[in-house]
Amino acid sequence: MGGASDEPDISKRKRFWPDKSPFGRSAKIPTGGPLPTYDQPASNLNSSEKTITNNGLQAGSSANSDNEKRNVLPDGAADATQTVTSPPASPPQQSEQDTSSDSPVNKPKTKGSLNSRLFAGIKRFGVHTKDALFHSWVNVLLVFVPVGIVVKVVNLSPGLVFGINCIAIIPLAGLLVYATESVASRLGDTLGALLNVSFGNAVELILFIIALTKNEIRIVQASLLGSILSNLLLILGMAFLLGGLRFQEQVYNNTVTQMSACLLSLSVISLLLPTAFHASFSDTKDADVNTLKISRATSVVLLIIYVLYLLFQLKSHSYLYESTPQHIIDEESHPGILADTVSRQPSGLPNVADANAGTTDENDGEAAEEEVMSRTAATVLLLVSTALVAVCAEFLVGAIPGMLDNSPVSEEFIGLIVLPIVSNAAEHLTAVTVAAKNKMDLAIGVSVGSSIQISLFVTPLVVILGWIIGRDMTLYFSLFETVCLFVTVFVVNFLVLDGRSNYLEGSLLMAAYMIIAVSAYYFPDVDSQS
Repeated sequence: MGGASDEPDISKRKRFWPDKSPFGRSAKIPTGGPLPTYDQPASNLNSSEKTITNNGLQAGSSANSDNEKRNVLPDGAADATQTVTSPPASPPQQSEQDTSSDSPVNKPKTKGSLNSRLFAGIKRFGVHTKDALFHSWVNVLLVFVPVGIVVKVVNLSPGLVFGINCIAIIPLAGLLVYATESVASRLGDTLGALLNVSFGNAVELILFIIALTKNEIRIVQASLLGSILSNLLLILGMAFLLGGLRFQEQVYNNTVTQMSACLLSLSVISLLLPTAFHASFSDTKDADVNTLKISRATSVVLLIIYVLYLLFQLKSHSYLYESTPQHIIDEESHPGILADTVSRQPSGLPNVADANAGTTDENDGEAAEEEVMSRTAATVLLLVSTALVAVCAEFLVGAIPGMLDNSPVSEEFIGLIVLPIVSNAAEHLTAVTVAAKNKMDLAIGVSVGSSIQISLFVTPLVVILGWIIGRDMTLYFSLFETVCLFVTVFVVNFLVLDGRSNYLEGSLLMAAYMIIAVSAYYFPDVDSQS
């Protein structure tokens, strides 16, 4: 190699650049990676020198065979080439940004694409809302919702306001249950179960809170007790009756029913003791004050038991609440006395063979149906139906005093019979439908489970809420109401312990409910009571 004096100047050095280099004399030198050198054979190039990393091209790979030739430069030119082709410390970021910005994936979303997505979301929301409104024939009664609001606004008779708003609450309760199940199906097993439990008796809770704020304590107490009686006698009895007409005998998980019987017995104790305690005082004022204290303390205990019950059912002993295996149900399910007659009715219910053979398909179909509604549509439906229930319940409760003044119906009958039937209409329909499909575990879970929730959660919660807002809500019920609850729980506990049901057991439960309803109709008012 020559000395510094022999080295050509920069203008002469440029002619040593090979004309047939991979990039050519006038080509722009890429900045994303190192240039290959030409003073050594290709076999001596390491991997970093063979590859132009940013472009993914091999140094020697070219379609033109002339570009594969290597030119050996003079010593001075080689030194200059080394100076020119030394790779930069880090590739410039601007070139990468320019390259990535050209891709259609990274282009900013235009206004048209956002509008199309918004339109698709609105369309999907409309389809899901339509499916929810037409999923049951009961929703035909939704026309009574605006009618009930109008009759209240124009100040028609209290009896008309009460009757129309009672009918309006029935489909709203069904929509509330439907929306709750749709939202719960996307929250996982635990959160979904908690949401179902919390909103399972939302209609009753809204009704009780509104009546409590209006100081209708007798209506609240009678409705609380009536909800328990309605679930245990009317709903469970009709499920046993219709299921027994289609099947000779139906089986269910008696382990769950035994635990439910114990919890119902605790609810009877929580109502019997305040009544007996109140009767122990000669002074009525002292009895009311001390009974109020006992009721509030008992309510706290019941809420703690309810939390433990949820933990027991959903977590620690959830395996106990599994349904009876289908093959056992199929072996025990023989056609009932009216199986052929009921199967021929255009009710949409499956016949005995379909119920035995296609239960798995029905479960899959129902599970697929539950996944139709989106979370947004289900949440909006849940909020709207809850608000409409509150409005109709407000008008309904406000019309009770005026209706009782001009009607022979007693206050006890309204609270014990009418309001529970209205608020439990959705559960009533569900329990009867699944019982006719030979799913008695689900029917018992709906009816008995709702009774447990009313007695262990809603009742003490209403007492605590009354404490907060300054209403003297107690667990002291009348002697008639206490006896009705005791007899009901006593009969139901004996009927469900064997794990089998038939139409005669259902008839007994419904007969007991009819006797209580007739007695409540002729129940004396407050002034006539002893």
